[in-house]
Formats: sequence, structure tokens, C-alpha cells
Amino acid sequence: MAAKPNSTVQDLRREILAWVRETEALLTTCQVLVEYFGTDEEIQSFVEASQGARRMLKGMAVLVRSRFERRVKAEARSMKFACSVELAVILSPILQVLATPVPDFVAKARRDLSAAHASNVVNTLGLFMGIMAENIYTPVWAIHRHLAPDGYPL
Repeated sequence: MAAKPNSTVQDLRREILAWVRETEALLTTCQVLVEYFGTDEEIQSFVEASQGARRMLKGMAVLVRSRFERRVKAEARSMKFACSVELAVILSPILQVLATPVPDFVAKARRDLSAAHASNVVNTLGLFMGIMAENIYTPVWAIHRHLAPDGYPL
């Protein structure tokens, strides 16, 4: 069963694309801060660690444009971000924004799309969140535990 071609699905598509833009802006903000305050090694580390997450964001946009039919696959590469405590203090508030909320569109996708299309949305979001946790959040907060959000699993 294909996604319903109605205004509800169009609203969902707009909401997901807005989330992609906002999330990309937050990642870009982190990168600019790393470039400004970080060392050459920290810059390279962040760029490499965030590549997989950026691919998932692009994949989510492609998924939406394909009417939720195209499956997104993650690459099995893992580059861990490493940074000083000074840089971690600067980045942590933005990382917490990226790490903690589950976007509202997840429930809407489950409600308004076919099971297969909703699964594509949820799986792509899960890949993004998993890559960010593995490559950025956990490496930073495992070393600088005092900056981790309450309840973040380390």
C-alpha cells in the first residue's frame, strides 16, 4: 500500500524536511564551533565523525522525495569524535538538543503511512541517531561525563 496522497502526508513530508534542515543546521553550527575553537585534529575528527550522520540526513531527504519508498542504508564505518574538555563544554548544549528529543514526525509517520513506508522513516531516523550516538555523543560524554545529559547511557 502506497502512502496516502493527501494533505496529511504532505504536512508530514514538510515536517520531516524541516527537521532535516534544522538538524543539518545544528551539525553545521557544531562544525563551525569546532573550526573556530578546536585544533586541526579536532576539526578533522569532527568532520570524519559526522560524515555518516550527514549521509543519513541526505538519505532522509531523498526518502521523503521518493514518497517514502526508497530505503536508506548506512555505511559500516565508524569514526569517533575526540575533543578537549573546553570544546566539549562549548558543543554539549547543541549535542544535547540533537540527542534527546524524538521528533514528532515518528508518531505521525506510523499513523499516516503504510507500515513499509513508516518503517523506512523510522529506520532512517534510527540510523542517524545511532551513528550520532556511536560517533559523537558517546565518545564526547564518556570522556567528559559531567557534560552528559541526565540519564544518557554511558
